[in-house]
Amino acid sequence: MLRLFLSLLLILTLQGCAGLSIINESGYSQMAKQLPNELNKHNLPTERTEYESALVKSKEPYGQILFRQLSPTFIQGHMAQYYLGETFADTMQPRRSTVVHKQNGFVITHVSQIINVEMLAIADWNHDGDKEWIVSCKVTPRRGGHVKTWYLLVPPPLNSSEILQGTPFAIQDCLGTSCTVDIRPSDNIMRSKSSDNTPKTIVNEFKPGEAAVTAPPSNEPKNNTTIQERNI
Repeated sequence: MLRLFLSLLLILTLQGCAGLSIINESGYSQMAKQLPNELNKHNLPTERTEYESALVKSKEPYGQILFRQLSPTFIQGHMAQYYLGETFADTMQPRRSTVVHKQNGFVITHVSQIINVEMLAIADWNHDGDKEWIVSCKVTPRRGGHVKTWYLLVPPPLNSSEILQGTPFAIQDCLGTSCTVDIRPSDNIMRSKSSDNTPKTIVNEFKPGEAAVTAPPSNEPKNNTTIQERNI
């Protein structure tokens, strides 16, 4: 009886501190197996018996929101190839990329890689009264190599135009069956400085020599219609 009481008390304590809502059970379970110490550090449960009552079913279109608003900048510099754009939607290449939408995520297939983004849970990670989305992003090169999974903290959007910034708190790097995990500082969770309705700039990926870039405007007379270009 005492053991049962202590177990119930532990569950209530963990959920009370974190305000945990688990959106994707399989994704959260996988994260808990890979990062038990980090989750425990933030008072988040790692065993199903501890988090079962935190499982929720939501009709919120998290997958669409993350596709349209989440920035992929956390990937840049960490993969041999990455696709530029202010959001994942902006990285789509005409006739070269496809996307499959899910309720809680999406899968983009690019020419060189497959990107799988999943909404996992909602919790007050830093115990500051503000809840964050816990999101995973797995990038798999289509020609083999390192498979990396980012675990991100994403502030819920203030509106439908805000570009969401993901703060990685862990990165798993696997080459075959050999995996390492890099724990990152997560005290400061990023949010975009501006969430206005300014149209987003679409940026496409090019290799050197593939395209010409129009040079910035010069001080030449207005009647000069010459367009200057330079190779990159």
